[in-house]
Amino acid sequence: MSAAEAILAKGETDELKFDNTVDNNLRYVGADPNNYVSFNNELWRIIGAFNNIDNGTGKKETRLKIIRDEPIGKYSWLNCTK
Repeated sequence: MSAAEAILAKGETDELKFDNTVDNNLRYVGADPNNYVSFNNELWRIIGAFNNIDNGTGKKETRLKIIRDEPIGKYSWLNCTK
């Protein structure tokens, strides 16, 4: 089962929309969609399922994009340049 199929199987299809891009990515929409998953013993939110992502070997896959539900503190983004 693909990542998009797994999301659709949850049944909250009113909270899901395809983004009309060439890759036809699936995204959660709405003010407070039910898109929570447990990952690494933490609560995360699924942003969407993104198609045709290169896995580093040239093979295209569907990947889920997730973000933590809670902030990890007052860490700033470290922008390292060489």
